[in-house]
Amino acid sequence: MTKKTGLPCPKCSSSDAYSIQENGWGKCFSCNTNFPPSKEEAERKEPPKPKRGVTPIVEVFKAFPARGFSKSTCERYKINVAREGDYYEAKYPLFDKGGNHVGNKVRRDGKKFLIEGDINKAVLYGQTFFPAGSAKAITVVEGQDDAAAAYQIMGSKYPVVSVHSSSTVEKDIRENFEYLNSFDTIVFCMDNDEHGIKAAKTAASAGFALGKVKILTLRHHKD
Repeated sequence: MTKKTGLPCPKCSSSDAYSIQENGWGKCFSCNTNFPPSKEEAERKEPPKPKRGVTPIVEVFKAFPARGFSKSTCERYKINVAREGDYYEAKYPLFDKGGNHVGNKVRRDGKKFLIEGDINKAVLYGQTFFPAGSAKAITVVEGQDDAAAAYQIMGSKYPVVSVHSSSTVEKDIRENFEYLNSFDTIVFCMDNDEHGIKAAKTAASAGFALGKVKILTLRHHKD
């Protein structure tokens, strides 16, 4: 994004072809020269915001009555359910492909969420807990709570994972294509709203073999 335009170039004879960008770098569109930020611009530049620290995974799990999750479900998905006095309701751990705990999605009161850590390289939520090809079918939902709920509803027997959001579904499926493709059947069950329906269609068209993908649409509830 341009910060200043129409300035005289420090190098050539142009009187108005020099611009300074938001990051402090300058460019002359007459002599096509780039200029690094001046000392003044560098000092004025805001420092990057520090990443929120990542709370370690708890060692003792408990039920999550507010969501109807049993203790065993919370243990399966490593859900850190809040204790008295905590500012959050629950924390859902996210891992990279190497199994490293890289962040948490934090649920607060009123279905407000925040992120701890850097989750850009995080795999699907729950993927770490179900090895590739460990069952004939896998269900993919939209949301950490939905993953735990679907797993519990299906008798706590079958793999259920979640994309990070309807807006990241294309990236999430593409980056974890091989993992999902290791199952014979992939069931996409996204939220029953405009964004969820679009996300399910996007996921289903990611390039899986014909007949491998099924879309499950909810009739009476959004999720």
